[in-house]
Amino acid sequence: MKRFTLYHKIIIWIGLFAIVFTGCKPFMTDKKQGVTVGSEVVEKKQIHIFQYKIEIVEQLDQLARAYEASHEDVEIKITTYGGHDYQGLIKSEFASGDEPDIFNCGGERELDLWLDELEPLTHQPWIDHVHQEAIEPVTKDGHIYGMPYNMEGYGFLYNKDIFKACGIDDLPTTPKALEDVAKILQQKGYQPFCNGYQEWWVITHHGFNAVLANRHNPEAFIKGIISGQIDLMEDPLMHEWLDLLEITMVYGQEHPFMTSYSRQVETFAKEEAAIIQQGNWIQIQLDKLNPDLNVGLMPIPVGQKDGAAIPYGVPMYWVVNKESHVKDEAKDFLNWLVTSDMGKQYMIEELKFIPAFNHVHYKSKQLGDIASEIEAYYNEGKVYGWSWTSLPPGSPNEMYQFFEQFLNNEINREQLINKIKAMLHQLK
Repeated sequence: MKRFTLYHKIIIWIGLFAIVFTGCKPFMTDKKQGVTVGSEVVEKKQIHIFQYKIEIVEQLDQLARAYEASHEDVEIKITTYGGHDYQGLIKSEFASGDEPDIFNCGGERELDLWLDELEPLTHQPWIDHVHQEAIEPVTKDGHIYGMPYNMEGYGFLYNKDIFKACGIDDLPTTPKALEDVAKILQQKGYQPFCNGYQEWWVITHHGFNAVLANRHNPEAFIKGIISGQIDLMEDPLMHEWLDLLEITMVYGQEHPFMTSYSRQVETFAKEEAAIIQQGNWIQIQLDKLNPDLNVGLMPIPVGQKDGAAIPYGVPMYWVVNKESHVKDEAKDFLNWLVTSDMGKQYMIEELKFIPAFNHVHYKSKQLGDIASEIEAYYNEGKVYGWSWTSLPPGSPNEMYQFFEQFLNNEINREQLINKIKAMLHQLK
């Protein structure tokens, strides 16, 4: 009899709880979590970011969590794809209907490709602080469509201590001089190069840029090779660069097309190779792997007869999907990244970014050895631009397979250049 009574008491209590809480909305977890406001659970607004920089995954996540802490009605989901066909992946996201709210665009021809999808950022607060040259590639018809990540420079990073131990004082300014340096390094028992040629962008963005940009009028040159009015087979810089690529293969590690970006950086950090082609974006990894590494930066020795210079520019831009249901929140987050105290601190101390904004104050040593050397080149006017953004979208990815065939001795120079010309003509 006592059991029966207890059972009924439980049923009564369950009924009472049901009556009390009938007026409450349910807790929803369909991708978005809820936040309690008063007595109601309000669905959070989710900002989906689709970005490419694998070096900053941890730091960007920390910034997102900090933003969420001060904006309780917002949550941020970050998806990172680096070293792949990023633009192809973005297209797939849009085609699937799972469009990101914030993604990356390279400017110039990529801006034209995405223009119909982009929210203008012309009147955002950060505009007052951005370096004007940093936003030119994302400016169209008086509107600004992208916020720059940062400024970056690159070239051949080299181990200063190894160079000193080998008696190498003068940095090479021609492929022949680079080969002489490689011979000395090899004779002294060092591996000259570690080539991360598994990554297409190492060759067809950063490498090929030495041919495209290191001249008086890069835009006219690119238009000329696309139209067929300029023959790459007759271009001296093209042959200098192909000479250089062959040198890196002869004096580099085995299987360079199986060597990833991370493996290349790790090899350099362990001092198992004296030279790699990279830029200041690897400073974070180097600081973790070998904080005492003594790193220098030398220009890619192609077209350096008029004075050594390095490529310098904006790697990518943050852009906002104009059809996003949270585009106001997305724009607020981007503004917070570069105007809040925490955002500015992270930009310098954690991300090691060279700022594209004049209100972010820092000392070069805070950014590391690579950025310090880049700034020295910049201050002396020894920089040139990033011109691969003027190529037809998708062409660098297509071109990569031709260079792999060439460097594996499957095709010769003439065949390589003919393949490039035909592909550019097709994609123009």
